[in-house]
Amino acid sequence: MPNQDRPLRFRELVTKLKRFGIVEHPQKGKGSIKKFIGVVEGRKQGYSIHAHSENDEIDRHYLRAIRDRFKIPADAFYDD
Repeated sequence: MPNQDRPLRFRELVTKLKRFGIVEHPQKGKGSIKKFIGVVEGRKQGYSIHAHSENDEIDRHYLRAIRDRFKIPADAFYDD
């Protein structure tokens, strides 16, 4: 388990989030803004992020915010 988040490619992020039931909303977000939707503690939660392509690198600060929003522990998120 890493001590801190590390940058990920957008497609890797999508794959990891799907394991936790968090999906990219197909009709939300304009242009390069992608929105993720998931249920946390019985409530619908969302998080938006800028990504122009699947190869865009998502900064570790955004990843930390996503994990915090969806209450995903680091050891489960980075289990590979």
